[in-house]
Amino acid sequence: MSPPTALQDDATPISAPLPPPPPAVQPTGPVESLPSLPSVPSPPAPARVSRRPRNRTALAGRGLGIAALLVLEAGTVLRFGGPHSLWTTVPLWCGFATLAAVVGLLVHVRRTGAGTGRAWRISAAGLVGLAVFWVLVALPVGDTDRGFVLTAALGCLGASLWLTAGRKG
Repeated sequence: MSPPTALQDDATPISAPLPPPPPAVQPTGPVESLPSLPSVPSPPAPARVSRRPRNRTALAGRGLGIAALLVLEAGTVLRFGGPHSLWTTVPLWCGFATLAAVVGLLVHVRRTGAGTGRAWRISAAGLVGLAVFWVLVALPVGDTDRGFVLTAALGCLGASLWLTAGRKG
């Protein structure tokens, strides 16, 4: 026989039996229904606010019309390096131009119905009045800063009416 080794001497015999193997998987029948989830109350729906969709063209036209009036007033009130403003030189023409620009903004006043076409025609008359002012007063000084600003005012009012042409309300 072979001499005993340290490994064999320290081994303890297994005296307790091993646990039995798990039972085999048992098949189940068809599932008739699934358990339902617990009911959770749904939050109330937010109140719907009826808003008219934004008409970006109308907003741009309105902004250009207001810009035309502001730029026109800047062109008539500022001196632009000269001794006088245009209001002190030709006040009647400046008043006419201001009135024409205000009339040109009439189309942007909220109106519905049959008056809309009429308002556009009146606003177009305001644009023509501003164009007359531009030809008689601004064109002779067209190569100056004042001429540029007054030309920009006429262009803004023209673009404003262009954007609102044919629009209903």
